[in-house]
Amino acid sequence: MSWPLSHFWWFENRGSLTQNHSISLNRWQVSDYTNCSKHQQKRLLHTYGTAPAILLLAAASVALTQGVFDPSDDAWVNRGVPNGNYGGSVDMVIRNRYGHPSHPDIWETYLFVRFDISSIPPGSPIESARLYLDLYRRWESDPTGRNLNIYLVKKDWDESTVTFANQPVCLADSSGYARVSPNNTWMVWDVTEELQAFVNQTLPNYGWKLMDNTRWGNFNIPMMYFYSKESGSHRPYLEVVTGASNQAPTAVIDHIHPNPARQGDTISFGGYGTDSDGFVVAYSWSSSLDGHLSSQPSFSTCGLSPGTHEIHFIVQDNDGIWSDEDSQILEIETTSSLPDRERIGLLPNEHALSQNYPNPFNATTEIRYSLPSPQRVLLQVFNMLGQEVAVLANEFQKVGTYKVRFDATNLSSGIYFYRLTTESYSECRKMMLMK
Repeated sequence: MSWPLSHFWWFENRGSLTQNHSISLNRWQVSDYTNCSKHQQKRLLHTYGTAPAILLLAAASVALTQGVFDPSDDAWVNRGVPNGNYGGSVDMVIRNRYGHPSHPDIWETYLFVRFDISSIPPGSPIESARLYLDLYRRWESDPTGRNLNIYLVKKDWDESTVTFANQPVCLADSSGYARVSPNNTWMVWDVTEELQAFVNQTLPNYGWKLMDNTRWGNFNIPMMYFYSKESGSHRPYLEVVTGASNQAPTAVIDHIHPNPARQGDTISFGGYGTDSDGFVVAYSWSSSLDGHLSSQPSFSTCGLSPGTHEIHFIVQDNDGIWSDEDSQILEIETTSSLPDRERIGLLPNEHALSQNYPNPFNATTEIRYSLPSPQRVLLQVFNMLGQEVAVLANEFQKVGTYKVRFDATNLSSGIYFYRLTTESYSECRKMMLMK
């Protein structure tokens, strides 16, 4: 049966653990639960929570997640019975092989244990990871003070088939040890470094081997019994505390105006950043043509080079992490790239594209159009095949009536079309060039 953690713990500031085992409080203090010993607290979580049971404690701006994981596999192996499998036993045994010189080495036993930690998101920072086994019995000589070493397993194995004869290979060097105390109690191994490697997926998770590899050198070799996962509430467990991984901020370009622009125009840039776990402290604008532009979220400039710019905007959060860039294309035309045009002091009420004058024409003609609101304008000329032969306007323009001179000196005689396109209007007219 699985109980909600709030069945055991409550909070003085009227917060409580919810059914999903999580709280979100800026300041908290636990009553009753804090009166338990640290081991009792862990066992409450382990025994009465779900498997794996997760407790989220949010304090100030740091979120830590504590997870308690049950073994997916555990077993012990015995040199004296090399083909014996003890994966289903309710206990596991560790015993040193090195007895009296006249004593055979058949007494060597050690155990394997592995945990399914797939619920921990890959790359999560591991603050601590500890492996707990309940030492409940000792036999023959007293093992107090002996170090039980832990080794990282390098090959896959299964508790239902592992034996001394087919046991998986382990790293040669021990990654740590736990010392046997005078009393039967829970023993603890620090496996933080290995857990981080598992979560980072730089090492496969095949678990650990635990053994007593310090020579005893006499009769009556100490024998230590631990509960296995088949024992129930005293089963081994892995306690993992993960820190909240820093999330990179997000940069957003709000506007670049006007775009396209003419060389010498004043161009306004604006952007902002968001950060889900902090705040934005720095900004950076850059251009593929002109390099760094500004360190402010918004600015204006009139000195950009003509051409096609890739504008990049990034932000930095209070942890020093830079965002991915947000990018836009900015076109800056030289003053000679477009024909001469002029805004006439008329304020029209509607869009209009007038017939060119003169028409037919020889070499040059004038085209007029009207804009009832500020908007981007595109005025193009096409030949009879629909091919673009000239761009007379391509920019953001204010309200007004405009006239533009079209020079067809380099074109051959024939029928041409000119088209005006805005955000809400499009019209096309025909003209004839006669030379």
